[in-house]
Amino acid sequence: MNETHKEIRRTVRDFVVREIEPIASELDNAGEEIPMPVIKKMADLGYFGLIFPEEVGGMGLDTVAMAIVTEELSRGWLSVGSVMTRSLITGSLLQAHGTDEQKRRYLPKLCAGE
Repeated sequence: MNETHKEIRRTVRDFVVREIEPIASELDNAGEEIPMPVIKKMADLGYFGLIFPEEVGGMGLDTVAMAIVTEELSRGWLSVGSVMTRSLITGSLLQAHGTDEQKRRYLPKLCAGE
């Protein structure tokens, strides 16, 4: 793990302590969904675009960074980590197999958490 990865781990861990841990148990026990303000904050931090190219709104990071973010989010509440996984799988399939038009249309929205 390089210094970038270590910094990512620290910042995501701070986010989880501040934003996820205080609400996770209550919402999970009530069967509630992840609040949209939390998803918006994740999008603002770039979590949904981690491995996608900068030209589509991503951060252009590697899969190790993706694994670190997903792992740290899941430590706080597994549901939050699974939102990341679904978005990353969808985006990866689109990036690998989508048409140029589909990539232009959908990848920026996915990276923005829309």
